[in-house]
Amino acid sequence: MSRTPTVTLRLSLLLSLAFAAALFSQQDSGTLRLQIEDSSGGAVAGAAVKLTDTRTNALREAKSSADGFVVFSPLVRGSYTVEVSYPGFQSVRVNEIQIDVNQARLQRVVLQAASVSESVQVTATVAAINTEDGSLGQVISSKAIVELPLAARRYTDLTLLVPGATESTLDSNLRGPGWLVVNGNSHSQNNFVLDGFDNNQGTTNLQSRSAQVVQPSPDTLSEFKVMTNNFSAEFGRAAGAVVNASIKSGSNEFHGAGWWYNRDAALAANSWRSNLIGAPKDQLKWNQPGGAIGGRLIRSATTKASSPKPPAPRSPRFPRAP
Repeated sequence: MSRTPTVTLRLSLLLSLAFAAALFSQQDSGTLRLQIEDSSGGAVAGAAVKLTDTRTNALREAKSSADGFVVFSPLVRGSYTVEVSYPGFQSVRVNEIQIDVNQARLQRVVLQAASVSESVQVTATVAAINTEDGSLGQVISSKAIVELPLAARRYTDLTLLVPGATESTLDSNLRGPGWLVVNGNSHSQNNFVLDGFDNNQGTTNLQSRSAQVVQPSPDTLSEFKVMTNNFSAEFGRAAGAVVNASIKSGSNEFHGAGWWYNRDAALAANSWRSNLIGAPKDQLKWNQPGGAIGGRLIRSATTKASSPKPPAPRSPRFPRAP
């Protein structure tokens, strides 16, 4: 019996999976467009451009087009350095170009004429207005995720920092994590994406009542972006918001962290509702240990970060007024 059909089928399946992974990665990544000009504003064609990921030292190279543009896409969110050179001009190095999740960024680079070999170093600044697309949204950084108080350790609570977002109108005892209303749309009209993959529950989860399939620990997230309007058609299915979360990646150096979050009734004040009806403090006791480690699999090429999922804390029960 010939094995050719079996081999062909396996190859087709692998190619399909690779193509699907590439499509999903577009949602989790960003795009950098460079505009190379001389001091008079004219386009510089054929300039040599090097793009370096500052975490992994991964290098990508390209030449500027006839109209002076270079596009790098997709790019993993992070910090990059760009070096541009062209004969007869000073070389320019632009540091700290930050690419956020699903961000399209334009960086203008101006080359100055030089009679001798010279180089110029500049630091990229964040543009006040997004001129690359018409989407509306806000990026919540890792620093904000970790340092802002989260009573239930749910990163989705921080989506309420975005203009136009508010809590679902459902009863708080029935409302699950990630149930938010954006621009007046139903909480079921939001689209949750994790590292480029669909993370929507799709059905009612009676145990956690979560809008997501996977609820990552806040400490494992690099950042997330809440898009509330005019987002790309690649996301689809959302009349409300797109919550696009990205897990931390590794670097050439190994890093780790450990934590133990504790909430105890002995250190807490009584709730407003319990005070209203003269009830004692809730017997609250939350212990949530966890940890994360990240580092290289292959130096300057493949990196990985991972974190074991901590046990979910038990939610306190609030007494009801008779």
